[in-house]
Parts: sequence; structure tokens; C-alpha cells
Amino acid sequence: MPFRRSGRQVVGLTVSTMLVQLLLVASADAQGQGKITFSSTRGDDESSHVFTMNADGSGERQLTSGVTIDVDPTFSPDGTKIVFSRAGLVKKRKADPGDIWSMNADGTGQQRLTKGAKRADGQPAYSPDGTKIAFTRNRIAKDTSAVMVMDADGTNERRLTTQGKFNGFPDWSGDGSKIAFTSDRTGNPEIFVMNADGRGQTQLTNNPAPDSKPAFSHDGTRIAFISERAGSAQLYVMPAGGGSAQLRSSGVDWGEGNPSADYAPSWSPDDSQIIYTGDRDESWEVIRIPASGGAQAPLTESAASDFAAEYQPPPPGAAARSARVARVAATGKRATASRAPAATAPPLLQSTSLTQVGNTRSGTASGVAFLIGL
Repeated sequence: MPFRRSGRQVVGLTVSTMLVQLLLVASADAQGQGKITFSSTRGDDESSHVFTMNADGSGERQLTSGVTIDVDPTFSPDGTKIVFSRAGLVKKRKADPGDIWSMNADGTGQQRLTKGAKRADGQPAYSPDGTKIAFTRNRIAKDTSAVMVMDADGTNERRLTTQGKFNGFPDWSGDGSKIAFTSDRTGNPEIFVMNADGRGQTQLTNNPAPDSKPAFSHDGTRIAFISERAGSAQLYVMPAGGGSAQLRSSGVDWGEGNPSADYAPSWSPDDSQIIYTGDRDESWEVIRIPASGGAQAPLTESAASDFAAEYQPPPPGAAARSARVARVAATGKRATASRAPAATAPPLLQSTSLTQVGNTRSGTASGVAFLIGL
């Protein structure tokens, strides 16, 4: 018998949705998941290192050091690990193109997961169950980047994309069944989505301007991304299946009123907030904005550049539960439990992003391009 959305049932669904969101927040606080990790050039404009801070911007802590370029940090779902991309420097010149590294959330136990003499690996993303890492592999062939996936310990690498020259910026859906990514296979960078095993690759955006850096909401209903469709790189949100995209950021930098160059969105554990990298007085800062739009607030304010920030995600399984409730609320159909297909992940990183992202931002189009990997 079909599930009818009576007034009583609609109220029940709304309450259920609210309870799941409250549980996500409470669980996040209880397990220390109200954290953000980010990269910063503090102390040395030629290097960048991984930091963490509380969700309100307090309690900043530096986790990596040395003459390295450490970028794109992201938490494991249980909050115990951080993976990131590291390029080594010798006399302030890049000595290796970049590999994926892992460490404990306090900065100890650093170990390399990938190693390549000529390629560059970056933009790692944990699967929601913590067993896989998707990433971007730059120069997998001449002038070609691909989305890759591997086990969380660095073994069992698999290539997921083969079409186009550039495929990268992978991000998992909350239930682990899908991966969103950027591809130029149509001649212009657009947002695509695929099954976690690489099958069913589907285009979501189709705009003359570049679209890049997709980020699934944890309940799986929306995707935040960066687009230049309004003339500069700005933050947008669209339905997870594609469709009308809504502008969220202001379009101007914080200090000078010039066109903005936003980058790297990330959803809060309860999906109510989005953080991203934005301009402020000739440097990059971590900016927070309500997911529905509204007042933007900087979480970092320093003379250095702070960028590529990521919220610590909800605990394993919480995002999938939230996604099921969201589907019931949206469709009126009872969700049935299903196993997510075995996940395999992707890699992508422009070699220039490792060497340039730490420098003072450029207001030119090329300055935007290296940040969003276009």
C-alpha cells in the first residue's frame, strides 16, 4: 500500500529529520568532530602546512612542519586520521611532484601512501566508511589527470576515469555509493557523478563557464561547487541530481571589493553551514556561510593564506542515516536498507596547485585557474 503523506505523517517526517540533524550535531560534539582542518602558509610563504581548529575558528593548532608544501587535508570519518598531499622542497624548489600522506589527527605517525617519480597525487577524500580514499592523479599520462581510488592504507589502486584530459576533485556521497568529480571531457570543466566503482558516469552541469570542486552534502541531497558563471569563481549549490544552481557567496573579496576567487567548499556535519576559501586583503581566508545563503563570516584572519579547509564529517553511518531520512521526507516513500557498492576512489591535482596555491593570490583569471584546477 502506498505511503501517503498525511498531515500527521508530514509532521512526523519533519520531526524525524530534525532529530537526525540534532543527533548528528550532538554526536559530532561528543566525539570531538566539531573540528576543521586546513592548509596555511603561516611562517613561510614558500611552504604550506596542515592546521586544525575548532568549528568556530578558535583553538588553531599546527600539525605539520618542515620545508614542504602540505595541502588538501581531510579527516577520516572517525576523526582519528587526516590525509593530505605533500610535495617536498629542496632549497625552496619543488623536489617531488606530490604524494598522498596520512597522519594521526594530532600530527603524529606521518606516512606516505602513494609514491611516484613524475606524477602528482592530490585532493584525497575518504569514503564515508573510512576504508577507501579517492584522489586525483596528475600526469597519469601526458597532460592527463584521472580520478583514482585505493584502500585507506595505500594499497589496491584503481583508475576510475579515462575520458578527457582532466578528471579530478573527487568527493563521496554520504552513503558511499556515488563520487562527484570535475571533468573536461566535453571540452569545458563540468561537474559529473559516477558510481563508486567508476560506472555510470553522468554529467550534472552544462555551462559555458568552468564548474569545479563538487562537495556532496552529507544527506546526499545537494552538491556545493565553484563556478565562474557569474564572471568570477563563486560558491553555488545545486540538487544532487543536477538542475538549477543557486549562488551563495557574495562575488567580491573581503578587503578590496574586487571580483572574488572562491575555492574548496565543505559542508558542516549537520549540513547547515558551508566553509570555503575566499579572498581577504591580498590573502586567502577560511569563510563560513549558511548553506541556504546569508551573512559570510571569516573563521581565519591572518597575513598568511589559509585555504582548502574541510569540516570533520559526521561519524560513520550517520550520514547514510540522514540521507535515508532526507529521501523519505522528499519522496514520501519509506526507505529500505541497502548495502552501498564496494567503493573505489579517484585522484587529481594540478602540479601548479602544489607550487602556487601557497602564494599570495592573484586577481587575474590565471590566479583563479590554478586554485580550481582548470
